[in-house]
Amino acid sequence: MSAVLSRLLSDLSIVVLEHTGGRAFVPMSAIPDWLEALWPAAKVSGEALRPGESFLFLDDFIDRALAHWEGGSHAPLASGLWTETRADGVEILLEATARLIEGRRLLLIHIPSEQQTRGIYQQAREQRLAYEHLLDEINKREILLHCIVHDLSNPLAGIRGSLKLMEQESMVSSDGDELLRISLSQTEKMQRSIRSILQAFSVDAKPLLPSIVPADAAPDIARCARNVTASMSA
Repeated sequence: MSAVLSRLLSDLSIVVLEHTGGRAFVPMSAIPDWLEALWPAAKVSGEALRPGESFLFLDDFIDRALAHWEGGSHAPLASGLWTETRADGVEILLEATARLIEGRRLLLIHIPSEQQTRGIYQQAREQRLAYEHLLDEINKREILLHCIVHDLSNPLAGIRGSLKLMEQESMVSSDGDELLRISLSQTEKMQRSIRSILQAFSVDAKPLLPSIVPADAAPDIARCARNVTASMSA
């Protein structure tokens, strides 16, 4: 490769490696500074380079590239984007492409263009918003589940307890025995339905998002205790 072309590729943030066998490559273009900062071994001349050992993401892609080259396809094979971190903590977005040109197996590593990067960040923001919306919907479902389980089952238990007490103490006339039996049967049916709902969603019983209630809107625990006592005092 000519010095001019090699310099041009370097200015475009592209490095070209040629496969020499196994998992080894040799550079065909100048090693740009950004790649040297991530991969110091790339600057060592006279030695085969093994990018898969330094970039774990590429290790898997090289397997795919070898199969791609073996198949004789001339279509480019893209790795997809990945990030590497420099020694100073700065992350760099990278992409690799496998090409077969005139029988030569080439691996191109480059930094995506600014326009492509903006598109990726925009997509990431949209996915983040969609994720937050999904969490919000899940949290609403969890609140509804807890309302069904607790706000319905607790009063129902009080109703059933009162009916059972009326049955045991013979507090209902003979004409009302059938109505009492039907009432008890229906309360037991509702309790079974609530248990079925709880079992179906038992894995998701805990809210994924914390529910924080302001102090002035929180339930009065003393009043709650009085209500429970009043409902069960019979």
